[in-house]
Amino acid sequence: PPWMKTHNDASGGGKDKATLKPGLELEVGEYIWAFLVHMQKNGQPIDYLSIANEPDWGHDQPGYFLTTEQHTRLFVRIAEYLDEMSRRHPEVPSPKLVAPNMLSPVDTANHSLPALLGAAADQVDVVGNHDYDRRGHRWAKMREVAGNKPLWMTEACFNGVDKSPGLINSAGEFWLYMTEAFNEGVNVWQAYDWVYPPRQGGEALIHLNWGKSYTKTKIYHGFRQWCALLSPGMHVVGSEVTGPFATGIGKPGVKSSSFLSADGTKLVIQIAAVQDEDADLSIRIDKPFTATTVRQWRTGKDEDCTELPRTTLRDGRLDTRLPARAMLTISVER
Repeated sequence: PPWMKTHNDASGGGKDKATLKPGLELEVGEYIWAFLVHMQKNGQPIDYLSIANEPDWGHDQPGYFLTTEQHTRLFVRIAEYLDEMSRRHPEVPSPKLVAPNMLSPVDTANHSLPALLGAAADQVDVVGNHDYDRRGHRWAKMREVAGNKPLWMTEACFNGVDKSPGLINSAGEFWLYMTEAFNEGVNVWQAYDWVYPPRQGGEALIHLNWGKSYTKTKIYHGFRQWCALLSPGMHVVGSEVTGPFATGIGKPGVKSSSFLSADGTKLVIQIAAVQDEDADLSIRIDKPFTATTVRQWRTGKDEDCTELPRTTLRDGRLDTRLPARAMLTISVER
């Protein structure tokens, strides 16, 4: 609330980086607890909780700024407070704490996360962070620091100007970010955001004209295609792109990520041409899926999660052409 912050306003203070007034750490804990109790009484208990949204950035939107040291101290105080209140009031479910939920995974991996886990490793249930600083192998470093804790990418979108039909270029950026994150150890990837009034860039899956109509963008259709074949318990398995369309982290090219079911009977492969030219592909799949029926779906400039004719692997190989700015999802079972 504004009265808790140094500038007495709902916004984050922009370049002035408004923060919490000294001595109000437990007030924040009490405020959060009141919210948890209210939600529980109204039939919607909270399962996961973050104490801040991008506290490493000077926002003009509602929020507050916290240095690494401030965030660590505040998190510890609130976690201790919530533990004590849950002990006294077991009827209110205790949410799992997601942190640090900052804007930059690079800075988080290098500074904020080591400090936080050093002070409160037992109280951080999920390591979560946004993906708006896409330098290098950021998620591999995040995974290294997070250890065995669940690692969530809690917000990402393409927020540049995009005038491509249906925001197909923005959809390709989503596929790029998703393959990078999953291949480097992320367990959960959360798109930003589901519904929003029309934007200049790819900041929403669905564009809403309030009270009149809505439009499902290519981001929506690609995200739907990516998710439709996956199921709980799947894990990422190795996939490698070689040849002329193989490129480095964060660069246009052909990208892939693969998911195997817990019982080893179903393999889902996502392949995206994040580039402006078609790609002739020779897809090779290892045993035990070398001779099986292949189901395929494609989203691109002229297709929306369209199922393609079924085919059969030949000695574990499938040759196909992937149009520019398109994503192919392959599903094989044994």
